[in-house]
Amino acid sequence: MQFDYATKISALSKEQKVRFHERFAFNLTVVARWVCRTEGATDAEKVERLSRLSEVLRHVISKIPDCRSDEPHYSEAHLALDIEFSIGSDDILNTFIERVVETSYVAVRACPANTA
Repeated sequence: MQFDYATKISALSKEQKVRFHERFAFNLTVVARWVCRTEGATDAEKVERLSRLSEVLRHVISKIPDCRSDEPHYSEAHLALDIEFSIGSDDILNTFIERVVETSYVAVRACPANTA
């Protein structure tokens, strides 16, 4: 992943981290719809890609309550590694997830602290 996930997300406020991960998770569902509609991909390829995407989504969702905690146990660096491991060598999925991360980050940074 080109996006410096650990550094950029670590610099967000506690509330921004929660909103970022909520938005990131929501945007991953959009990627799932894209995977299901990919023309030219076999059913086996779609299932494999959805399986990888499901793992990413699981990691992102599990980070949300951790962000709300006063003592988080799951670092942004750890999450970035889990995401990269879940994507594996799927360059197409990596590209889409990278875009989702960037758009989620930009959206959260652009919003005032009490809106999303």
